[in-house]
Amino acid sequence: MAEPHLLLAVCTGPQRGAKLALPPGATATVGRSDLADLTLPNDTKLSTKHFSVQWQGSIAIVHDLSSANGIMVDGERAVTTEARHGSWVRAGETDFSIHIEAHTPAPVEAEQDDLDDLFGLPPSAENDTPAFAAAAADPREHMPFEERVAGLQEEQRIRDTRNTERRLSLRARAQRDAAGRRAVDLLRGIADDVGLHVVLDAARSDRILQVLREAVEEHRSLYEGVKGQALDEVAPYLVTLPADSRLLGQLVEEGWLNRWGIFLEGAVPKRELRRHLRRFLVVEDEAGEPLYFRFYDPVCLREFWPTCGRRQRAELCGPVSAFLVEGEGGELLRLNADGTIVAVGDGNHGKVP
Repeated sequence: MAEPHLLLAVCTGPQRGAKLALPPGATATVGRSDLADLTLPNDTKLSTKHFSVQWQGSIAIVHDLSSANGIMVDGERAVTTEARHGSWVRAGETDFSIHIEAHTPAPVEAEQDDLDDLFGLPPSAENDTPAFAAAAADPREHMPFEERVAGLQEEQRIRDTRNTERRLSLRARAQRDAAGRRAVDLLRGIADDVGLHVVLDAARSDRILQVLREAVEEHRSLYEGVKGQALDEVAPYLVTLPADSRLLGQLVEEGWLNRWGIFLEGAVPKRELRRHLRRFLVVEDEAGEPLYFRFYDPVCLREFWPTCGRRQRAELCGPVSAFLVEGEGGELLRLNADGTIVAVGDGNHGKVP
């Protein structure tokens, strides 16, 4: 796997969300003029070239380029200093964040001994000693032999139940992972052929924003203004995904069948697509009352699609050729403007029942 990029993102101001991705060995400059690699012409407190960031592969160096107003790194004045993953830089009137690509590994799906906790099974219950054989060695010698045997038999039953649950869980996880790998391949093909975007629901998991901050691709909230910024932690985010995107693999690997978001098919400029999608964040019911419409929930959109009319579907699609969502079994479904829901890549392009 390629070495990770260093990611410098604009966190405040009109260019909030803009991002630079530096490969190892690269240096980028930030300033007010076109001479800088990252230009912020609206920040009048920035110098022409205000500061630079160098990525050495394991160390990031932030350097003030003799600017008029200086820089602050993690709240302290600095001229030349090392920055860490998660550092903040203040230059002019703009805040920047620094992250390392794909720095934080996915949480491990630990196997929980819920039945042990519930029934108070002792650690020794993990062994395979038959209940009758273990009865003679049971420390609860004050109990009648028959009661000890009955207790050990009950522990054995619970143990068997728990092991069955684990096997089923592992099987379901393997099926989900296989479906996810297939979905990634299909989505990469779509991205390469016609273009691909994703809308992610940050309210679904704290991990989503973490993954986005550590991704090369820029992400932009569908919410707007100061009130929208206050909802950053739970906002829907739009991202354009190239075919070779590392982020695409992460999103499917961790979020498939977890309702992280929906994919959109089509070569649409991100600015135009964001403007289009914002129209549907709040809709009106039959009585004219405003309702929040979570169209970026794959289950919500999948169930809504067959119920809406042709005009509604056409309005929702707009410049997008189709929506792509996870099916109940992990298959990739295409929601077409004609109302059909088609399983992608299975050789059968008929309507999914």
